[in-house]
Amino acid sequence: MIAPVVPIFFIFFIGFLVQRKCSWDITPFSRLALTVFLPFLVFRSFYTYGLPLSSFYYAIYLIGVIGACLLLVVFVSWLQRLSKEQTCGMMLSSAFSNNGNYGIPLVLFAFGGEAEVVAVLLMVMQQVLMHTVGFYIAAVGGQASKQINGWHLLKMPILHGALAGLVLHWFTIKIPQPIEQAIQSLADAAVPLMMMILGMQLGSMIMRKLEWPRLGLTVTIKLVIAPLVATFLVYWMPVTLLEKQVMIILAATPAAANTTLYALQYHTDPGHVSAATFFSTLLSLFTIPLVLSILL
Repeated sequence: MIAPVVPIFFIFFIGFLVQRKCSWDITPFSRLALTVFLPFLVFRSFYTYGLPLSSFYYAIYLIGVIGACLLLVVFVSWLQRLSKEQTCGMMLSSAFSNNGNYGIPLVLFAFGGEAEVVAVLLMVMQQVLMHTVGFYIAAVGGQASKQINGWHLLKMPILHGALAGLVLHWFTIKIPQPIEQAIQSLADAAVPLMMMILGMQLGSMIMRKLEWPRLGLTVTIKLVIAPLVATFLVYWMPVTLLEKQVMIILAATPAAANTTLYALQYHTDPGHVSAATFFSTLLSLFTIPLVLSILL
C-alpha cells in the first residue's frame, strides 16, 4: 500500500530540493497557505457538508490520542529525570500529528474526496488544540515570561473559513457560480502548496547534536503508540468505517511541522523538535504503508 504515499513524498522531495538549492524564506509561503488557500479548503468542506453529528466523537478521539501521548511523555520524563525543556520538547513532537499538509493529501489519495472532508474537520479541531495546549507547552518549556491567552484563536483564518462555511450551509445560502469556481480553484491549490511547504521546511532544518535514545522514543510514540491508541478509541465509537480509518491513519502521520515553529519561538528544545519532525516524516514512508495495508 505504498501507492498513496509516493506522490506525497515526491512533492515533499521537490520542496526539499528547492529549499536546499535556493534557501528561500519559507515564512511568506507558509503565511499564504495558512491565511488564504487553507481557509478556502476548510470553507469548501464546511459549506458543502456542514458539521456532522460525529464531530463529538472526533473531539474525544483527538483529546484521547493527544492526552495519552502527553501522559506517556510525562511518565518517561519522570523515569529518566529529564529537564522541563526536554519534557516539553518531547510533548510537542509526539502528541500533535501533521494532519494538515501531510494528512489531508494522504487521506485524499488513499480514501477519496469523502474522506478528505473528515480529515479537514479533524485538522481544524487539532489546530484549535495546538494553538492553545501546544502554545502553552512551548511557553512552559521555554520558560516564557508572557502569558498565553486564547485571544489568538479568534485570529485563526481557518476558523474564519469554517465558521463562514457553516453559516452559509446552515442557512442554505447559494454562492454565485463564478465565485464558487474561484473558491474551488483556491481550495484545490491548498493541498499541493501545503505539501511543497512541508518539503521546504524539512529542507531548511539543521541537524545539530542529537540525543538519539530520546529521539527514538519520541518518534516511536508518534508513529507507533499514537495510532495504537487511536485504534483502541475508535473501535468503540459509533462512527462509519471510513471515519475510523481516517482517524487511525491521521494519528499515524508524523510530527506536526508547526511544533517546530513553536519550539523556535519559545526556545523549547528546538533541535529535538525539528529532528523529530524530520525523522518521523522520513520513517513514515515505511510506517504509513504498513498502517494502510492493515486498514484497507
